[in-house]
Amino acid sequence: MTATGERPPPPVVPVFTPEDYPLILQLPGTDDLPSTWAEYHRIYDAKHMESLEGLSYVPMVIKPDLFKAWLDTNSQVASEHSTQLFAQELLDARNAKYEARREDERARRLKTYSPDR
Repeated sequence: MTATGERPPPPVVPVFTPEDYPLILQLPGTDDLPSTWAEYHRIYDAKHMESLEGLSYVPMVIKPDLFKAWLDTNSQVASEHSTQLFAQELLDARNAKYEARREDERARRLKTYSPDR
């Protein structure tokens, strides 16, 4: 729980798909990644799944083209840290879009059911 009594948001966990992994490996800064997706996935499971066991988390698929554009814009390389930052930005943008839709819907309902009509 946070100081305000709210639950902290679940952590975001960046993931790569088998199809996209070869493209991810072409990005600068990925020298420390395993050469195959299967090996990456094995290490990923060992690293993340134990620490997140029993917790909720948000897997965020990292698409190579969007990630490359983000890396270029932010003068970054594809390190573990930058991948985590990118995944968090994706999640934050998704959540903001969801909240904006909820607010639009709420405003539409209030307008529809307004006693002034």
